[in-house]
Amino acid sequence: MQPKFAIAFLFYCVFAQQNLAQFNLNFEISGDKDFYTTPLYLDSTIYVNGFFRIGSTTSGSLLAKIDLNGDTIFVKKHIRDSTIFFGGFGKTLIHFNKRLYSVGVYSKTSPTVNIAYIEKFNLNGDSLGYYELTAPFGVVFNGISITKDSNLIITGYVRPTISNYDVLLLKIDTLLTPVWTQTYGGLNEDVGWSIDTTYDGGYVIGGLTQSYGSGLRDAYLVKVDSLGVFEWQKTYGGTYYDGGKVITTGINEVTLYGVLNVSSSSTYSRLFFRRYTLNGTLLGENLSVIYKEYINPVECIKNGNNLYFNVYCNIDTTFGNIPVANIIKTDLGGNIIFDKYYLISQNSNYTTGMIQLSDKSLVSAGYLYSDGTTVLTEDAWMFRVDSMGCFISGCTIGIDDLAKINEDLMIYPNPTEDKFRIKLPDFNTESRILILNSVGEIVFSLNSNNQHEIEIDFEKNPRGIYLIAIYQKGFFFSQKIILK
Repeated sequence: MQPKFAIAFLFYCVFAQQNLAQFNLNFEISGDKDFYTTPLYLDSTIYVNGFFRIGSTTSGSLLAKIDLNGDTIFVKKHIRDSTIFFGGFGKTLIHFNKRLYSVGVYSKTSPTVNIAYIEKFNLNGDSLGYYELTAPFGVVFNGISITKDSNLIITGYVRPTISNYDVLLLKIDTLLTPVWTQTYGGLNEDVGWSIDTTYDGGYVIGGLTQSYGSGLRDAYLVKVDSLGVFEWQKTYGGTYYDGGKVITTGINEVTLYGVLNVSSSSTYSRLFFRRYTLNGTLLGENLSVIYKEYINPVECIKNGNNLYFNVYCNIDTTFGNIPVANIIKTDLGGNIIFDKYYLISQNSNYTTGMIQLSDKSLVSAGYLYSDGTTVLTEDAWMFRVDSMGCFISGCTIGIDDLAKINEDLMIYPNPTEDKFRIKLPDFNTESRILILNSVGEIVFSLNSNNQHEIEIDFEKNPRGIYLIAIYQKGFFFSQKIILK
């Protein structure tokens, strides 16, 4: 961030909050486990699907309607023969022609097998239809979208054998009658996490693959035509376990986004996105600026020249190292505009979906652990922030402080032949410094506490362009340096 932008950012955060109805609420529904999955903005209200569990025998799906102040208008529960319901990994609630469609999964026992379902509701939350799909070794629905010809398209996976997973694509009409089914993949684990319709009438699927790619598990992008006929596929990943989701971001553009794990234990991960044309040509990518612990990508929203990423990840807090919700805003080149965490519970804070409202504010839904005694105390959770991520204590840093951060941050000489110096803001706070090469690999890292200036010797590194990423006082800064 440059100084002028930083000042504008703070003025926006401070004064926009005075006019924006913020809410941050736990929703106790069943008494045991309550989860929200995908929020949906419709007619100045928020619909959200999810599931609940009471004890070890009663569970089901739910649909809630909530106003923009966070007050619940209704919650409708739908109990079926099951031991546990759970939501998919992608967008699981959509609206079409004054009807709501929700996908999910539940497990039956004896034997234990996953059963996928889609349910249709009116806007009062009443069920209007139900369809479920079974397979000998299980089937899962993870995401749903609307087709160009006014039907529904669903992705997930089916298990043709006990050890094999195939990406599933199901076209189904609005009466919940299947039209056709296609599967994709190889001999190992291939899973669809998200689905979107493209402007040519076809579809893109984002997920993961073990059958293709170079790592243990790579992010997977599949493009098919309107009949589900395979057109092309892309994989992206490192050495370890990776995965991705996809959204349509333009008339001739789709974006694969996800996470790459830097270690086999997944304790250190990075968020990436790659933009492709509809014929599979790479338009641009950002692979290196966002590193977190146990990062899990949930949602990506494109608005104009900005991308909003909703994830959860582990951070160190006063309550220990725990999962927290995280919203990141970037431009289309991946330059970070803000990177903010949202901590409500001292135990765990998981986000599962995000939407943007007409005023450009953001609503994130999920669940949290309300106490530390048992996992059977999970509450559904929803919070709202403005388009710059301002929420409660997220905007407490002063304007003068932030301007000083940018003013005091210097990297010189640049270009350099060997050594260079980083002049850090002079605050009583820890700085995290990462230096990454052109393919996003970390080649240098340092935690600096109360150091104002640091000298780094890069003489033994290959010549080229490097990215210096600095995290300090809740903000992120980056600058390129040339080693000549």
